[in-house]
Amino acid sequence: MRNPHPPIAPLRDEHVEQVHRAALSLLATTGMRVLDPGARRRYEHAGCRVDDLMVRFDPEMVEATVSTAPAMFQLRARDRTKDLHFGGRDVVFSSVGGPAFAADALRGRRPGTDAEQVEFLKVVQQLDIVHQEGGGPFEAMDLPAETRHLHLYRHLATLLDKNYQGTALGRERAADCIDITALALGTDRDGLAAEPALLTIVNTNTPLTLDVPMAEGLIELATVGQAICITPFTLAGAMAPATLAGALVLQHAEVLATATLVQLVRPGCPTMYGSFTSNVDMRSGSPAFGTPEYTKAAQAGGQLARRCGLPYRSSNTTGSNAVDAQAVYESSMSLLGAVMGGAHLVNH
Repeated sequence: MRNPHPPIAPLRDEHVEQVHRAALSLLATTGMRVLDPGARRRYEHAGCRVDDLMVRFDPEMVEATVSTAPAMFQLRARDRTKDLHFGGRDVVFSSVGGPAFAADALRGRRPGTDAEQVEFLKVVQQLDIVHQEGGGPFEAMDLPAETRHLHLYRHLATLLDKNYQGTALGRERAADCIDITALALGTDRDGLAAEPALLTIVNTNTPLTLDVPMAEGLIELATVGQAICITPFTLAGAMAPATLAGALVLQHAEVLATATLVQLVRPGCPTMYGSFTSNVDMRSGSPAFGTPEYTKAAQAGGQLARRCGLPYRSSNTTGSNAVDAQAVYESSMSLLGAVMGGAHLVNH
């Protein structure tokens, strides 16, 4: 789909620059906590200051390194008419990724099974408005935890002719995802590097932490040139500052630090700027979505992504526990922020 409307820009240009400079200053002074030794070595080799688990960045190095990422990229699908383009005015809608439960009108909410994963993916295949599978449905609780991902990748590769998202949850799972996808497309790792097919969501552990499984998966996938979407989970009033400005600075810093790692692994690797900044209910502390703050943050996130020259990801969200009026209003608000913020990928 193509978005005919120019993005809504709630921040003035000087405010975008102020957030960008504040994020670079945060990385230079406080730094990012990086738990994976291999990732820390790559940062240190590039000139970062590494003190135990903390990595501190030279702002000029960050800007120069991130600038090697492309402003647009494509992902192939088994049906080549369903290849995806990210960038410009194009918008890709993906299915939900990683919900905790399976649910339907007849059987209610319950832990998911392998057979129900198959049901879910068949629905994804049939819905034309869903352009991409969004990162795996609920866990198949009837399968061993160590091998569930292999069953999921088999289903993704055989039930879908659309593009699907990979996983960065550790080196081994990422490697399995790469190899099974290469088999499904009749190619090898070199072929995937030439024509990327996987996009993977890498979540930082806010505030200012990149954990071991995410770093391992990022390095494995970036090594073969697959797309990495970096998405901090910055909830204002909880793990991020209560002000929207402060939360955006933290989000931006975490994206920049992680995008730097992607480009250090493989310059030119497709990299996407992900935004998931919202707020918490200050009475209960529970996450709140589809709020005015979420909508503004989604639109401002698009401005920051464009400042870095990166394609942009946002999401449909709701904090409702039921399919009700609250879910409708909050989803409408978050979709407004995502699409009118210029998102190229709308997840969930």
